[in-house]
Amino acid sequence: MFCYNNGSVEMAPQELQLPEARTTTSLEAIVIESSVERSDASRTRKGDQAYPPSTREIVADAAFCAVIAEDLGVKTTTARTCFIGEPKVRCIRVVEWALRHEPDDPEKRSKMILAWARKRKAGAFKQDVDAEKEIAQAVAEYWTRHPDKLAETLKAALAASL
Repeated sequence: MFCYNNGSVEMAPQELQLPEARTTTSLEAIVIESSVERSDASRTRKGDQAYPPSTREIVADAAFCAVIAEDLGVKTTTARTCFIGEPKVRCIRVVEWALRHEPDDPEKRSKMILAWARKRKAGAFKQDVDAEKEIAQAVAEYWTRHPDKLAETLKAALAASL
């Protein structure tokens, strides 16, 4: 081996050798080959410190929506309607998109982000499946408690359709 010092070439001491290749044991091979599922327990470090949340878990709140509204030049209520509960990264990308396509007109930006939210069912337009189930259960319970009213309503509906 050669060692380059200050432009001169010298021989390096023979003591320096590369370490030998390490072989894996059968237990290490099993651990390497198998996958580990992520659970809530894996979210903590040693000493009970939690890892920072992923970007999908960080969502827009009222204060963040106010900042976005100021950046876009739209009403705070418009920004809240579009972005509340959405991941912050997605909100920022939509703001960038709106500013890139309509840099001069806040009204058009407002319409753009509202259309975006409606189309993707984001923010306040998000449809909660659990809410629909709760409504269906409440209606079923009501008709169970009042079968006479159900019979009257069905008779009236049939009579109106004939």
